[in-house]
Amino acid sequence: MPQSPTGSEPVESVTWNMGSGEPATLNPPNVPTYSGMALVSNLCDSLLSVDEEGAIIPGLATVEMETPTRAVFTLRGEPTFWDGTPLTSADIVFSMNLAASPASYLAPTYAGVTSITALSPTEVAVDFSAPDAAFLPTMAGVGGAIMQQAFTEAAGENVGTPGVGLMCSGPFELGRWNPGTDITITKNENYWDAERAPLVESVRLTFITDTSAMTQAFATGEVDGGWEIPSTAVPALTNTDVGALYFGDTTSVWSLRVADPSSVLATEPKLREALQHLIDRDAIARVVFSGAAQPWATAISPNSWPAAQSEQALEAYNTIAGERSYDPEKARELVEEAGATGEKLEVIVASGDETASKIAQLLQEQAKSAGLELSIKSLQPLEYAQAMYDPTVRAGSDLVLGVSGDVIQEPLTSIRYYYLPDGLYNWDGFADDELSSLFEEAITTADPAERVERTLEIQSVYEAHGGTIGIVNPYQVNFVNDRIGGVITSWVYTNLASLAFVGGR
Repeated sequence: MPQSPTGSEPVESVTWNMGSGEPATLNPPNVPTYSGMALVSNLCDSLLSVDEEGAIIPGLATVEMETPTRAVFTLRGEPTFWDGTPLTSADIVFSMNLAASPASYLAPTYAGVTSITALSPTEVAVDFSAPDAAFLPTMAGVGGAIMQQAFTEAAGENVGTPGVGLMCSGPFELGRWNPGTDITITKNENYWDAERAPLVESVRLTFITDTSAMTQAFATGEVDGGWEIPSTAVPALTNTDVGALYFGDTTSVWSLRVADPSSVLATEPKLREALQHLIDRDAIARVVFSGAAQPWATAISPNSWPAAQSEQALEAYNTIAGERSYDPEKARELVEEAGATGEKLEVIVASGDETASKIAQLLQEQAKSAGLELSIKSLQPLEYAQAMYDPTVRAGSDLVLGVSGDVIQEPLTSIRYYYLPDGLYNWDGFADDELSSLFEEAITTADPAERVERTLEIQSVYEAHGGTIGIVNPYQVNFVNDRIGGVITSWVYTNLASLAFVGGR
């Protein structure tokens, strides 16, 4: 597993930062940020987990596909919740049904599920209307997180909030949550899985989103490290006396996405094409990211594809990227052809995110060169997170600038959310019958090579639409204080209890 030098000694406490800010909830099916997902993965065990390459491995359970349309999960060991009560199949059925409910962000994952049934106290069967190649991979991380039925039912809609919390079986227990300040989690002394028992007694999680303040906290040793460290912090953290920088692969892509069906961008393809040529991706990777990113011109990252098909995916990418080279003159011509010279556009960014701010300012300049006026609308972290799923927050804006990616190596999972007509993140109302048909073919294809063939066809459709304008594939930036080690330095940190690997040096 890509990690900083091993930390094998017990540690009394670690302070860790959540780069996307304070989570709105810790209720697993509705956690909208990577930092929030990573925290939940340390609190709540999931049915499945991942290894160092991101491949799916057993978690709380093993799984067997008894038929192409029936998966049977069987509990491993004798897991218990933090309060000492056994975790049983009833809790699994309850948690999966909660994730499948219409109010859950995970509901699309369960679109093909016809029943979830306890076969015994340790076995659960999930039946599908048709084979679903993306379902099992999403059972790692928050997608397969299991909560105690009794506690969750008693908490109702307040589960996962500061005053109520949650009840899970993970290696860390939720302790104190001081709204606006920090969250403390503590070691689960009776954790059922000895191989992933934590070395750290307690972790204090801070919510610093301002890049300068974050950098200062790392450099002074006030904070030991964090998730989602902006690459703009790299120069200041390169030569500190208290720690070191580490870099890893991600499945993330910084992109512009059309924010609303009423935007002129949703109805004018030439304007979307102009944006593709307006962006100097090489310069942004070099200047804004200090080299800690590679230029990237599509919606799906190079690390989101199954490793065995990566060359095939890269060949398709190169064809698309070659048609989107930086060409401000062509961008200006396209704007003129669209009759949009002087058009005013608004882009939403997260307040305090220096990376987003620098990208947006560069985009402003580049848009101006093509005859467009781009204004920047900064939203506080909680409101920005809300904009991901609440159309009223995005209403009136044209674009959202942000970073997103797959949490597993299966592009169909994000395609389901972004490009199907009812997708949670299909903000511009894109709908295409050919794409929907191809998706139904791909999701039911068991053979990975054949599935990638179909997925590449799907990619050609939504990339032709151009509602997502890829900018860069960032590297995972990690700053780790010298007193600790074992920090996971790649994208897999969101899908497993990554803080359980941290120890003293």
